[in-house]
Amino acid sequence: MQDGIFPMKYVGEPPVNSDLYKWNELALEASRRAGRAWDNTLYYAEWMREIGFQDVVEKNFYWPTSPWAKGNYFKQVAIYFQEDMLNGLEGISMKVLTGFMGWTAEEVQALLVGVKRDFRDQSIHAYLRMWVILTQLQTSWLMSCVERWFMAGSPSQVLEGSVAAL
Repeated sequence: MQDGIFPMKYVGEPPVNSDLYKWNELALEASRRAGRAWDNTLYYAEWMREIGFQDVVEKNFYWPTSPWAKGNYFKQVAIYFQEDMLNGLEGISMKVLTGFMGWTAEEVQALLVGVKRDFRDQSIHAYLRMWVILTQLQTSWLMSCVERWFMAGSPSQVLEGSVAAL
């Protein structure tokens, strides 16, 4: 299982006057009002253990909002994350801000102009913490995929066969 932990974090002082910061705070409050808090990710592993999953492993990752971070790995992650967020931002925002915060579609659109600008702004050093939770079943399934990938040489063939086997 993989999920992000909101609100986003910042290297240095949070840009409290930015639209990105405002959007994070609003979206988190809206998710709480909806009964699906976006910061519940922190409890996933504990909850999985409580219901009987064994060998629960937590992995933490950091996804920068733009290529501000040092190193090719983080720059590449940022490019994919930014594109994903910019493509889904309007739908997510319309759902939570109009549905649970009482905003109009026009108010959301106006906010999103600044949020998208901030997502592209490399002087805003924001990132999302990502949690990946693996269990005994998932760990063995993942490892078998990796082993077959190295043997077969084609990740798409490996994943197609693995998903079909589930």
